Amino acid sequence: MSLPYGLQLPRMIGAEPTKNPPLKETDMSREKPVWDKPRPKDLGKSKPLTPKQKAMAKREAKAKGQVYPSLVANMNAAKKAKKR
Repeated sequence: MSLPYGLQLPRMIGAEPTKNPPLKETDMSREKPVWDKPRPKDLGKSKPLTPKQKAMAKREAKAKGQVYPSLVANMNAAKKAKKR
């Protein structure tokens, strides 16, 4: 890899390149994304987010540079409020 202006990356002495193991069928990369999965039946009926939860989701979206909260941000906000 060549860097601009003749810069070089430092090399680790005695370090060998790491090899990732092959993916297995059970790896998370093979699972469907959360928005393609049906809601688990044991969770019961969904409830609307409280104003505090909505604010948490909006803060998370803003921190990630998003305009509005995603499904994952909403789920995280609901999960955090449930733990308290």
